[in-house]
Amino acid sequence: MLTRIVAALCLVALSAGAGIIFAGDPPKPGETGKPPFVTDEENVVASEIWGAWEMDADLTTRLTQRPPREGQTLSLDFKKSDKHTALMTRFLEKFFASGEKKADARLDELKRACTLIYASGELAVIQGERAESFAFILVNYRGNPYVIILENEDDLESFTVMLARDLKGDGDLLFVGGDYNNQSFTALKRKK
Repeated sequence: MLTRIVAALCLVALSAGAGIIFAGDPPKPGETGKPPFVTDEENVVASEIWGAWEMDADLTTRLTQRPPREGQTLSLDFKKSDKHTALMTRFLEKFFASGEKKADARLDELKRACTLIYASGELAVIQGERAESFAFILVNYRGNPYVIILENEDDLESFTVMLARDLKGDGDLLFVGGDYNNQSFTALKRKK
């Protein structure tokens, strides 16, 4: 009996609080296969990912259980860029149009992920002595923030990202994983 009362009270509290929790209208998905760009200030990753990041070797070691190789460095710089956004948009429209005739579960999942694009622009990557630049988008893939990059103007690569925000802004942490959830994360801190 007590369990039913508690459950009922929880249900009433959740129902009453739903107006508070969902006070702002969430972004609405666009048409599948057409890349819509949305602004959602509540999306922590989309609002805080911008700027330069450098690998935090100590935290990465804790996460991966092994230290980075000697001399291994990684820097990322997320920049807003209309040029790179347009490049990615053109590629996605062609990519989705070419795949419409195929029955491919992974392509369908990617199309669903691209019904809301939270951020886009240029991603500059410096790994050791190698520097590259890519067009990127930030989407939600299977419930996780996910960066998709355009490599060589004809191939998509991707990776999971997580972000821990420091309210002062100096101590934000960015965690970069692989394109599958069973891969370890590299920790990055804001470049000062």
